[in-house]
This record gives sequence, structure tokens and C-alpha cells, in this order.
Amino acid sequence: MKSFAIEDSFWSLFPNAKIGIVICHGIDNSKRPIEGYTLKEYISNMILFNKQYKGKFILEVTIIKGYNDTEESINKIKNIINKLSPDKIIIERINDEKFKKKLGVSDERLDEISKVLLNI
Repeated sequence: MKSFAIEDSFWSLFPNAKIGIVICHGIDNSKRPIEGYTLKEYISNMILFNKQYKGKFILEVTIIKGYNDTEESINKIKNIINKLSPDKIIIERINDEKFKKKLGVSDERLDEISKVLLNI
């Protein structure tokens, strides 16, 4: 069996985690995002898709504490929203109890961010 290592930072985020290992032979798990495919290209493709799409284009944004909840991140998200011109925007946060403590934003912060992103 191959070995693997878990960094100490993992345990500080998930102190009650349990690790299980399953070995599956003959399964190709090597499918990864296309190498060199950038966020800029992804957004550009979403814009093109929305121009052709006849249905309702709904964009869901998940706000994650420490990752995309800064003013700089929110402004970047707002610029992307403006370029995409979705029919509807849903602003979410991490609500799973296991992750909420470390990654969930407060009600107040989510409300502030929502007002900015939804132009309220």
C-alpha cells in the first residue's frame, strides 16, 4: 500500500475527522481540469454561453471565510457578475456544521456582501 501524509493544519481545521481508505483497481481518477485553462477563459466561456442560452441563467456564489470574503475579492466577484449579466444571483455561505466554524461567514458579513453583490 502506498503511504500518504496529512498535514497538521488539517487536524486543526477538522479535529474530529476520521480517515478511511478505499483502494479501487482499474478506476482512472486522473481526470483533472484542463491544463492551462484559466479563470479568465472560464468566465469568457460563461459569458458566451449566457449570450446563446435561452433559459434563465442563475449564478450561485458561495462566500468562504478567509478565501473570498475580503473587499478585494468581493469587488472582483462583482466585476465578474457585471460581465456575466446573470438573470438571478444567489449568494450562499458554508452552512455544513463541520465546516461552518472555520469557513462560514457571519450573518452580518453575509448581509454586507450580499448588498454589494446584489446592488442593494
